[in-house]
Amino acid sequence: AMLPAVPAGWTVAVGDREGNYVARSKLHGEVTGKPGLPEYLAKVVGRSGTFRSRNFEGTTLLAGYYRSPYSDWFYTANVPLSDVQAPLWWSLAQIGATGLTALLFSLTLGYVVGKTFTKATVDLAARADSLGKGSEVKPMSTSVAEFDTIAQAMIKAGRAIAERTRELETVLDTAPVAVWFTYDPQARQVIRNRFAAELMGLSTESRRSFGTPDLVIETLAYKDGQTISREDRPLSRAMRGEETDSEEFAYTC
Repeated sequence: AMLPAVPAGWTVAVGDREGNYVARSKLHGEVTGKPGLPEYLAKVVGRSGTFRSRNFEGTTLLAGYYRSPYSDWFYTANVPLSDVQAPLWWSLAQIGATGLTALLFSLTLGYVVGKTFTKATVDLAARADSLGKGSEVKPMSTSVAEFDTIAQAMIKAGRAIAERTRELETVLDTAPVAVWFTYDPQARQVIRNRFAAELMGLSTESRRSFGTPDLVIETLAYKDGQTISREDRPLSRAMRGEETDSEEFAYTC
């Protein structure tokens, strides 16, 4: 089979030095000997080049031409601009679709990862709160390896703290010494051992778990016959950073 002389959609033409058609691959019989469009001919300048112009049907063309140095005739090859741009637009559409897909994938991945991190952070904060309160630190299920490592460390720390607390409770409840300590800056809530409770005349049968603070009872304190305000008592002074040692007080309820 013979191949077509001109690719489908293309138009090839030959024009003389005056701009009249000598031959044309389409409508040859209708245009031969007639002048080309002035708009088109005005752009055929110089030996060769390319330009855009409209044809008789109003279609925008991408044209290339070459003018003979001997006869001054010119040869043109024309293709609809839409045919030339179609692969470009298709490539741009593919690039855009790929970019949109990548963006959606990134957003989805970011949402999933962000949600995972948020949940892991909340769970880790809850376990840190439990550790600070002396409660049991429960195991944590997370896909974030770093958070899992921290959670495991908290569990070990919680167990170690619980063990030391039991040891301290045993010592304080065994040694015949009254002990008070507090974390309250105003020293209004204190933790006392069994001997301190007995010394203050408090019941030891319904004691709460060790380390749970109780409100101080209202008492009057005396030193060398002088009434001592609560702000000047040993615990309050110690919470202000003052040192107290070998001081004797008398207390009445």
